[in-house]
Amino acid sequence: MYPTTADLFANLVAKTNATAENVKDEAKAKSWREKGNDEYNSKKFLQAICSYTESAKFAPQESEALALAYANRSAVLLHLGEDVAVMQDLDRALAGKYPVEKRYKLLERRTKCLLNLGQVCKFSLAQVSCY
Repeated sequence: MYPTTADLFANLVAKTNATAENVKDEAKAKSWREKGNDEYNSKKFLQAICSYTESAKFAPQESEALALAYANRSAVLLHLGEDVAVMQDLDRALAGKYPVEKRYKLLERRTKCLLNLGQVCKFSLAQVSCY
């Protein structure tokens, strides 16, 4: 039996959180994120998730690079229908240093997830919290 996307994601999150052995390197984080972007554009979604996870591993804590890695991974997860995982990555990106001028993208993504999850009440709260 093959693992589900949710299982793969849980494993990747565990790897992202186990960063003690990784030296933080913003250039490597950017390189992995760009690789993930290419894979996403080529519809290689599982590879893109892995690349964005690597980007997060190398990104310095509380950096824009870390927020971008989580945000980009959330886009792939949304495409795969993993709404709960999307919400987790969106929370991480929004809590971090995601660029203010691009936050609307994450709020739109969050709204889609909440609607997919049938959480209409939270939909209005998500809209209010963006101001």
